[in-house]
Amino acid sequence: MVAINFFFIFTWWLWPIYLAYLIWMFFFDSKATRSLHRARPWLRANPLWKHFRDYFPAKVIKTADLDDTKTYLFGMHPHGIISYGVQANFGNDYSEFKQLYPNIKYRVATLASNFKIPLARHWFMGLGYTDASRGSLLSLLNRKCSVMLVIGGAEEALLARPGGVSLVLAKRMGFVRLALQSGACLVPVYTFGENDLYNQVDNPPGSRVRRFQEWGKNVFGFSLPLFNGHFQLEVQLEFQQNFNLIST
Repeated sequence: MVAINFFFIFTWWLWPIYLAYLIWMFFFDSKATRSLHRARPWLRANPLWKHFRDYFPAKVIKTADLDDTKTYLFGMHPHGIISYGVQANFGNDYSEFKQLYPNIKYRVATLASNFKIPLARHWFMGLGYTDASRGSLLSLLNRKCSVMLVIGGAEEALLARPGGVSLVLAKRMGFVRLALQSGACLVPVYTFGENDLYNQVDNPPGSRVRRFQEWGKNVFGFSLPLFNGHFQLEVQLEFQQNFNLIST
């Protein structure tokens, strides 16, 4: 997507088309992430996602029945570096979640900044993602569409490293208020193995690395973890998603 954007930028005779697209995107289609009709079944059902899921392998373990007449806000932990477990188990139609709960309509929330990237935003919307802003989440929940939200977000990504789990939860009560306001049920989801996918450079609080990362998070809205792994995945792991129903 980045290459295509650069192609438009450096091809002068395409500038009018690109400019028209940007005007449409920012001024006329800015609330598209709240739509229930922008997901593309052909994209979610692409066979590549099956291979992606099986590579780890990833799977969902059901520990509770969910009433498909209710709306849910799934609070997901841990964030990990990239949250591969979210895409493997919820961001496609090969997910076991879809087989276990076929009648639960949902969207996966991600950074609002992802939807400000020209062209790439259509990729995220096509996969059924929405932006993690309060307005978008509340709009979906009020229309009886469940939402999957990685609670710890960018801050939790800076804590991800193999062999341990540090969650950012105590000061994240906004999702609880959303559930209360919309009448949604809270469901905790934990991904085993997410933090073990990468090694992250040591970044203790107060260090130069951490201060730089905190600065980037405050300026850009996303964190900049420094990590390494073998072909983006250092070890082959099994994801397990545990579901426990907590009704508000």
